[in-house]
Amino acid sequence: MHNIQPFVKSINKNRGIVYILLILAIIFLAKVIGNSLLSSVLSIGIAFSVFFIFDNLFWVTFTFIYASCPAGLFNQYTFGLNLGEVVVDFSQLLFIALLIKVWNIRPVFPRFYKPFLIILLFVVIINVLNGALSGFSEIRILFRVFKLLLPFSFIYIFPRIIRNEVDFRYFFRMIFPFVFIAFAAQLLVFPLGVPPSVSIFGWEFQNAENIIGEVNAKEELSRYAFSTLLLTMALMGSMYYLNVRGKPFNRYYLGLIMFTCFFSVVLAGSRSWTIGLGTSIILWSLMSFRRIKKILLPGLGIILLVFLIRHNLPVINHQLDMALTRIKTFELFAEGDITAGETSSRFDIRGPTVMKAFHKTNPLIGAGYSEFFFNNADGHVGHQSLLLQSGYLGYILLNLFIIYLILKQLFLYLRSGTTDSRVALIAGSLILLGLYIILPGLAIFSYMASPENGTFYGVYLTFVGFFSHRTRLEKYLINSSGINHN
Repeated sequence: MHNIQPFVKSINKNRGIVYILLILAIIFLAKVIGNSLLSSVLSIGIAFSVFFIFDNLFWVTFTFIYASCPAGLFNQYTFGLNLGEVVVDFSQLLFIALLIKVWNIRPVFPRFYKPFLIILLFVVIINVLNGALSGFSEIRILFRVFKLLLPFSFIYIFPRIIRNEVDFRYFFRMIFPFVFIAFAAQLLVFPLGVPPSVSIFGWEFQNAENIIGEVNAKEELSRYAFSTLLLTMALMGSMYYLNVRGKPFNRYYLGLIMFTCFFSVVLAGSRSWTIGLGTSIILWSLMSFRRIKKILLPGLGIILLVFLIRHNLPVINHQLDMALTRIKTFELFAEGDITAGETSSRFDIRGPTVMKAFHKTNPLIGAGYSEFFFNNADGHVGHQSLLLQSGYLGYILLNLFIIYLILKQLFLYLRSGTTDSRVALIAGSLILLGLYIILPGLAIFSYMASPENGTFYGVYLTFVGFFSHRTRLEKYLINSSGINHN
């Protein structure tokens, strides 16, 4: 027993490597055995190990990383429990295992948004009943509803595992390297012409709705970007840790993470993500001149890095030129051209098509989780799809919740003087604002969630709940003791 303890300690110190090795092992298994019976047995076995191997924090962090589809490899249910007509993704099994394990654990902080979540839960119930009354032609649709609701369990799971700020530090330390893995996968598309997942698994594993197609990097812009919500979470973490006392992370490392997160969406020519995350970064910098000073040197280094890239890597330089050209078409939106020079169909075709379907439903509660909804929703238009799903009731309540979260954190930040934790609130507020800007062009917020979205919601709400409580506590202690940090 004593002989194994040094090995366990070694594993604990190198968990980042363990995450990567575990994911590589799953890639290998998914490639070799596919969705066979052996795949089902192994996926259940690994999920069952949640109860015996490593701690809860390890597994929730791993679940977040896996669900974010590192390098785009697991978005298409390439590994999991095969039930014949349907496959339960491995991440779904992890949700179930973690939910059972943390069921009786209570969070160490009150969640100020909990009453609002209860209200939104009633909308989910209405959607379920609305869809069930509409009927399903196939049992797979009902199972699809289950798989799109289960990821919300992470909102319940994650706050029961985070016990202190050190836990958040661990979480971000583990996810930061995957920013570079996602970016490397994005760059690999240039020589491969296809995503790494296609090179490994083939097109048959891909969901047609998410495919951009093959890319000739010398002639056309690659629109591929991977793990965008992981990049967003890492960006929020870097914003926070660039201002926290004690320097738990090197500021140049954090600056490089910020650059990579933003540059990834720019290089993909994504107008909505560029504007959304760009707005978050700009406002974060302007909230305090001290922040500009802190990122000045990293910023100069990043500018030099971009200069070297543009002049020494012709393919990336060419891709960046095409991406910037596409992003600049946003100016046409501002001038009234809703097609952005015929480069976008969101506002003249996709949006009106979804709204046409919405007008055939009950305007108060929408189509719910019905076959009609699945056949007519479009993930490229967030507001319209949300209306179709949940009607005016669900649409108004969810938008109010998002705005409430943004303003609640912002006001607490402004009222909290010089408390240490307040910088987390401005990071959380501005990141959510950036995602809200993206919402018209992409259905990020909804009453259904993919594993990637669900894990993001759970981490984000835990982050803002934990640091809101900690900020109020620090403010109370400062006021009680009469300490003045000015």
